[in-house]
Amino acid sequence: LFGAFNAVYQLEQSPLLKEILDPMELCKIKPYPKCNIQYSGCDELNNRQKDVLLRTYRHATESTPNITLIQGPPGTGKSCVIANLVHQLLYGNEVRILDQKVLVCAQSNAAVDVIAEKLFDMSQTKSPDKMFRLIRFGLLERISTKVRHATLPKIIERNQIRKLKAICKNLQIDHKVDMKEYLRNEILKIEADIEHMKLSNVKNTVQEEVLLEKQRQIQLMRNIVNGVLRPEDENSLYNWHLKHANVVCTTLSSCVKLSKYVCRYQHICSLYTEQGIY
Repeated sequence: LFGAFNAVYQLEQSPLLKEILDPMELCKIKPYPKCNIQYSGCDELNNRQKDVLLRTYRHATESTPNITLIQGPPGTGKSCVIANLVHQLLYGNEVRILDQKVLVCAQSNAAVDVIAEKLFDMSQTKSPDKMFRLIRFGLLERISTKVRHATLPKIIERNQIRKLKAICKNLQIDHKVDMKEYLRNEILKIEADIEHMKLSNVKNTVQEEVLLEKQRQIQLMRNIVNGVLRPEDENSLYNWHLKHANVVCTTLSSCVKLSKYVCRYQHICSLYTEQGIY
């Protein structure tokens, strides 16, 4: 109920407020002159799908806010079209590359996960300098294991591991090792080193700096093992990653929490699979 109230409360900030309250406003949009738009998707679409995608894309690139509603029965390629539409919004000739922020949302986690997986596969076809940033936002335990790597906790964990590797050159972390178990063993070894060093008088010596460094290493390792961050650190990291993301995929219910971090998107793609609307 609070989420619904919050959504209505924020409605007045929407650039589509007039169109939502009076849908006939959309009928006042002048027809576009004919022009050729090059399809920039990743998948081969049939003529009908491509026509729908390009017309929706044309609406989306106009300065006037608008809503496009497309309906089709199950099996008509909604997921494929919406994934390629997002790609077109990012890489079409009419927009600057990676200068867009797109929100993809649906009622169910399963629907969001399908789109997120397709988009992640698309991102992997790009060179590092042209790869778009994708985030799957929501409760980790409700997200498919196929796309959990794109969630904020997993992205932050990978960054922490890179940082740990940079300051602990002797660590042997790879995909063949149970990372958390390996780090637990390393924590025990470093704790033993710290206790041994504390027996000596290390105050105002070079050893004191070594001791402090080992304590910092242990704290970073514990953060990775426990997956716990201080609230202020989590907020700061979530804000940074969401600010720099090109595509965010989430459920409609998670949009309430998401609005704490991001309040403006160039494009919103909302998918309703049960009704056959996207």
